[in-house]
Amino acid sequence: FPQSAHAAMDESQLEMFGEVVGFLSDPKAQVQGSALAGLLGYVDVPEFKQYVAENTRAVVRPTMRLMASEQREIAKAAFALLTNLSQNKAVGKCMVELKGFKRVLELLMTNYVLEGDAELTFLSCAVLANLSGHTYENPATTKAIEEQLGVTTEGAGQTPLEFLVACATQAPQEKGDPFLHLYNLLQNISNWASVRAALMSERTTLAYWNILASYMVSQRSRRKGVMGLFRNLASEPSCHPKLVESDLPWRMCCFLFDAEAKDLEGRDAVYKEIVENQIGFSADVSTRRLGAEVLGLLCTTKEGREGLRLINTYEVVRRWHLKEEDPEIKDALESIVPSVHYTEEELVAEGLDEPDPNRVYQIGNGLNPQPPEAVVEPAKVTLAEDHPARQDPSVDPSDLPLEGLFDRIEENGAK
Repeated sequence: FPQSAHAAMDESQLEMFGEVVGFLSDPKAQVQGSALAGLLGYVDVPEFKQYVAENTRAVVRPTMRLMASEQREIAKAAFALLTNLSQNKAVGKCMVELKGFKRVLELLMTNYVLEGDAELTFLSCAVLANLSGHTYENPATTKAIEEQLGVTTEGAGQTPLEFLVACATQAPQEKGDPFLHLYNLLQNISNWASVRAALMSERTTLAYWNILASYMVSQRSRRKGVMGLFRNLASEPSCHPKLVESDLPWRMCCFLFDAEAKDLEGRDAVYKEIVENQIGFSADVSTRRLGAEVLGLLCTTKEGREGLRLINTYEVVRRWHLKEEDPEIKDALESIVPSVHYTEEELVAEGLDEPDPNRVYQIGNGLNPQPPEAVVEPAKVTLAEDHPARQDPSVDPSDLPLEGLFDRIEENGAK
């Protein structure tokens, strides 16, 4: 149902949304499916958005119940509707208050571990990424997500957060990546100090981070999400020892290293693993910005600087600077050079051993690490082609008024 077909909806038509939402609680699966299909068709219609804003809990609560439907197509439709609606902060807040974050986490464990359902896994991760991507005014909302992740409680069993990290190490499937939005989720929740501390605890082994670092090179679709996660972790100085011990620094250099530069001086000095695994200089400016930020943040501690010198990051940065055209990135690289080129003793002699707020490490900001930011765009999905929400191509959507939806729901109910 395109927006143009419903441009002039009056108050009585708005009330009809309430009737459709009421069908979500009907005991008949066909009625539930038809109601979900109808509402999915209206997710971009301003009048429906207005109705959801005024009746958030009435829409969210029954839809959340249908996420756990035994009818796979109904569960899929419910997840798809919530994925779209949860782009709105008020809807996200309502879902968290109704323990929706925890419920989706539980369903993700069931859908992936027990059922192996790639589509529901994908949708589960999309909803969680949206819920964690908002900046909620009430700290209690964020605190509720932290609690549902298990980062505020101590126990011997695996926490939901550790489960998510374990999922993130799984290789993508041949026909799509069910965990595509999982990396956005991890990036978002790593904004919080409690999550960063949990991620860097002894319970999360170095092997996990090495696998994630490898995906920056081998899986382009996962690259920015993984880099965003590492960037947030690098904003926490206490995380630096573990980050530089992992494969993160040299793996990231594999697509920031200019293997085609005419200036070949010092190539033999480049860390062997970078040369052997390099995939060419990234053409994406945002990727290079993230790379410069991660390196710059690591340069703010002695442990970070020493780890970068071990892989001779100076040669990578020097060659990168020759090819870089973005002026802000070039400024950041010039600020990084002393930290990766000089020894700690030389930095002390030059008075450069402590972070200088006037030097640029953060792109567009000062040297001091800025608070992590959630940069993920809310995921928006529609149903697969085999779902009843798909319209017959021979039918003109403008010939399907809102009233027709009720006729079809009642017809399905009668059947």
